[in-house]
Amino acid sequence: MKIMQTKKKLQKPIDQDIHLKYRCQKCSQEHWLSYKEASTIQFKIVCDCGEVFRVKRVIGFELKFKNQKSKQNKPTSDNAIKEPEKTPIDLLEKSVILLVGYGFTKKESIDLINASYTKNPVNDFALLVKQTLENIRN
Repeated sequence: MKIMQTKKKLQKPIDQDIHLKYRCQKCSQEHWLSYKEASTIQFKIVCDCGEVFRVKRVIGFELKFKNQKSKQNKPTSDNAIKEPEKTPIDLLEKSVILLVGYGFTKKESIDLINASYTKNPVNDFALLVKQTLENIRN
């Protein structure tokens, strides 16, 4: 029986697939653009609500690899831990009532809504519930 040996050298990626998320200011619906779309001059998004908006043009991305010699992980202003945003009370209450109607317990509903809001703050309760249910599905 032959045992496979792993190479010592770490491989770097050979290609990338970058997508960027934009949010409609009018209805908070999210739109995903490929890097190619986001780097197009005067690129416009037409939202389902009828809002048309342009995106700020992206001109490039820089891929950085962690330096193997640096073992310490010192927090800087860029990677400092942010305090999670709290879900507004009225938004939380409406969302919890709806999830309880779907069969979740009150505690489960509160935890799911708070986790979803922390991940992606949305000020529309219908979008927040939809986002929460999508997070559960995934």
